[in-house]
Amino acid sequence: MGEVATLSSSKRIHLSDYVRSGVPFYRGSEISTGGITSDQELFISEEKYREIIENYDIPCEGDLLVTAVGTLGNIWKVDDRRFYYKDGNLIRISNMKFDSDYLLSYFNGGTGKKRLLNSAAVSNQKALTMEKMREIPLLLPIDEDQQKIGALNIELK
Repeated sequence: MGEVATLSSSKRIHLSDYVRSGVPFYRGSEISTGGITSDQELFISEEKYREIIENYDIPCEGDLLVTAVGTLGNIWKVDDRRFYYKDGNLIRISNMKFDSDYLLSYFNGGTGKKRLLNSAAVSNQKALTMEKMREIPLLLPIDEDQQKIGALNIELK
């Protein structure tokens, strides 16, 4: 996958950066396959968020976030909401040279899901790493078929 997409993490956010309300800060526990859970617990300030977007790359609409610890392999397609995310808990897939809905469909079932989960590193706790994810072979049909598969996946939800 590393040849056809960019995998990255976020800038580290410290405990002292959390505030009672503001810009949602997602960890793996907020990401469920297909969406964000409604139990939002953590936030960063508007000021911290502005600092991040001025100095670092942030997720864009259409990027994918994959849970890397805990429940492995949940995937959310980023929409237009403002948020930031926890380094080490979520892996961002961006700059894809293929249809993101196709990849979402591919990693949500069958061979793709198996390859994703089998790439997990095992230590005290299973975890997905960017290094191992970059090595995952992808089945990439022609662009038109990717779009059809991705659209069908969305329609079936």
